[in-house]
Amino acid sequence: MRHIVPYCVLMTVLTVGGCQVKAIGEQAKSEQTEPAITRTARATTSDNEDRSYDNVTTTCQNIKLDQAIRLGLNADPRLKAFDWHLASAISREEQAGLSPELELEFEVENFAGSGESHGFYAAEGSLVITKTLETGKKADKRTTLARIEKELAQTDRLLAAQDKASQMANAFIDIAIAQLNSELASENLSLAMQIADNTDKLHKSGLVIQNDVLRSQIELNQARKSHLLEQGRLKSSKDHFQALCSGYWLDEITVDGQTDIIAPLPDWPEIESRALASGRYKYIIDQTRKEMATAELEKAQSNSDITIGAGVQFFNENDDKAAIVSVSVPLASKSNRKAIIKQSLNNMAIAREEEKAAKLDFRNELKQAYNELAISREQVLILQEQIIPSVEKIFDNVSKLHLSGKIDMLALLEAKRSMFEAKADYIECLEQYHKARITIMQMTGEILVEHNSSEEIEDNNAK
Repeated sequence: MRHIVPYCVLMTVLTVGGCQVKAIGEQAKSEQTEPAITRTARATTSDNEDRSYDNVTTTCQNIKLDQAIRLGLNADPRLKAFDWHLASAISREEQAGLSPELELEFEVENFAGSGESHGFYAAEGSLVITKTLETGKKADKRTTLARIEKELAQTDRLLAAQDKASQMANAFIDIAIAQLNSELASENLSLAMQIADNTDKLHKSGLVIQNDVLRSQIELNQARKSHLLEQGRLKSSKDHFQALCSGYWLDEITVDGQTDIIAPLPDWPEIESRALASGRYKYIIDQTRKEMATAELEKAQSNSDITIGAGVQFFNENDDKAAIVSVSVPLASKSNRKAIIKQSLNNMAIAREEEKAAKLDFRNELKQAYNELAISREQVLILQEQIIPSVEKIFDNVSKLHLSGKIDMLALLEAKRSMFEAKADYIECLEQYHKARITIMQMTGEILVEHNSSEEIEDNNAK
């Protein structure tokens, strides 16, 4: 065959490069200039060690809430995955508006047969370029869907950071509350030891009976038990905080929770307005937009596309050539197209109803958190301003009367228990208040602080 010689060449070159990142931290030269959060990088020469993120030791003393959030955001490698999702969404948006590419078709027939078709003597070949012309504005609808998916990817990244910030804030409050409970248990233990010593002295003076000594010892052992329990809970809360800071080894964690600061209660319309303008609420609306755009694209795809082609045909027998023009239009079933359109309309209706349900759930969750914030705030203020000062005063009076022998041990222990129960109730209400506040901050999008590097945190602490 002289004119029909198919020839194809495919070459692929792939080059993969690796990179290695090392973190080098510097130690402070003196304790006076050392910041509260210091990093010391651990160099390693193991080729098999995972280098997905730096292995860093950080000393965290009296850190504040915004610093705790930044530690979590800086250390979480999962947040970086959302950046790649966003990059993929941007690429899909760029590709969505492109029209179908040209296609090159090569065909040979009437060869390798018998008789006159033996070999390539009677062979006929054709070389045709085809192009698909889309109908129904498919490219515009693909672009719209891809743009919405890109916006959802951006919101996904934001919400993931907010969720991480909320986790860090709750873990921060857990440590702050555990610290308060541990301090309260230490105070209880110290007071129980003092009561036991005073009771022993009064017993030696003949002012109290042996049973009072036994009661004071039982109270002391109970205080020791509570102290050990609160120490364990404090360690557990610190371990949980450590687990959220993947990539950091945190030593000597203490927090400056400022849990006794109670902010004024914002009005409900203000909270609702901020929440409805948040990325979390926008995500609900964008999900519906995505479903609507998907349904519109499905409707457009039910329209048949037109394919046109042009090329040349070769006749090997007499070396003649001829032009080829083709037009292809699929004969789609009308009933099938109606079924596709009906399904798309149903999907739109489902998306609208699901959006209503999601908005309702969002508002209910926000209202529940607001109510819990208001109730716990009132409880904290009542305990702080009225109940705790009263029970402390009662305990002081009872202690003086007990030392003078006018009140027995049972009355003293009852006054002591009332005082510490009120203080424990105060700490519990503080926890409920701050957890509700974190929930509202997360739903309004205010939980997320600016993403600073840990070096910036160190600079702020040094200042």
